[in-house]
Amino acid sequence: GGVRLPVWYAIRVHRYGNCLPESMFTTKQIIIPDSIIQDTNDNDSIDSEQDFGFQNDHDYFHTHFNVSAFVENITEYISGFIAKKALKQINCDVCKGCLVDNKTNNILINIKDRNNALTKPSKDVFYLCSVSEKWIRCKQVKDMYKNNFINKLYLQIKNDVYRSVFNTSTMDTHISGQSSFTNHKEQLVSIIINTYITLRLRSIAKQTENSKISIRKKFTKLITFRNE
Repeated sequence: GGVRLPVWYAIRVHRYGNCLPESMFTTKQIIIPDSIIQDTNDNDSIDSEQDFGFQNDHDYFHTHFNVSAFVENITEYISGFIAKKALKQINCDVCKGCLVDNKTNNILINIKDRNNALTKPSKDVFYLCSVSEKWIRCKQVKDMYKNNFINKLYLQIKNDVYRSVFNTSTMDTHISGQSSFTNHKEQLVSIIINTYITLRLRSIAKQTENSKISIRKKFTKLITFRNE
């Protein structure tokens, strides 16, 4: 039999106003053959990111993504986190080898990697995350409330990158004989894109909510001042 592969999907909820509801990032399980996902009940979801100190790190999305000179370094740094999440999810050694590359000249990674503990992403993981970021930045927040937004975004990214990543002879040999729709390359691309989308949209949701709180506080102070 097969094992469970998490599939991300979006749920449209209006009562949350301008912030993205947590329910947008729920997962459900489907059974597929030859899955690279670990058959375990200990789901290493994006919610456990604080285990790696990532959630308590600086908000690089908000601080620097609007400055083009920093985008590449920040995306590669975050790609290392995505690769680490994927490494914990999959059980295939060949696929794991496609996720990391210990040779990196990334400035931010070298600064943050004080104890040689950070995961260095492979060029393919970095490329997947870079293209994902490009597509996300093309969208407006209001688009994120549309039906099947995450699924449509995933397909746009996948169609853009699929032929350009994991094109080694090792991977070609590895997936020969596997199903076209559930082969290991297909699953690996899916895991990386979906993990990046989830992390990025949660960052946008957090920024939107913080902005609303800030505006509300300013109006409260203004009203209080005028009533004095």
